[in-house]
Amino acid sequence: MSSQFIATMYLICRLIVGGAFVYAGLGKVGMGDADLTAKLAQTIAAYGLLPWWAVNTTAMLLPWIELTAGVLLVFGAFEAPAAMIILLMETVTTIALASALVRGLDIQAGSFSLSSTSSHVSWGLLAFNLILMIMTAFVLRYAYRRDRTRSILRD
Repeated sequence: MSSQFIATMYLICRLIVGGAFVYAGLGKVGMGDADLTAKLAQTIAAYGLLPWWAVNTTAMLLPWIELTAGVLLVFGAFEAPAAMIILLMETVTTIALASALVRGLDIQAGSFSLSSTSSHVSWGLLAFNLILMIMTAFVLRYAYRRDRTRSILRD
């Protein structure tokens, strides 16, 4: 494959993944709305994977981490660290979704929205998350290789 094609795919993947996380973060930030944080905490607790003492902290920090990493990816700043953080979040989310599906839980996914009409845990959502993981892994690999090449050329 040509380097131009790979660079174009990198840009497309970076914008899609970054945009998805900006959208997800904005949907949960709610300008510091305590009700949204409480809803997110209830959603996180419903998965039954975190100890009770970690649920509220996760609910308060997660939207801001999603938003920050997404913005960094969209604007092309610190792509490798942002992609690594996103890949870590996607891995945890994939494990949580798979766990909920295997246990037969009918809970709100909480991925992009906390409204009453938001999607519930499903195999389709798991597949979507796996696709995002593949795209993020590609972004991480390309960004890391590009940064490493720049570093070698500087020396």
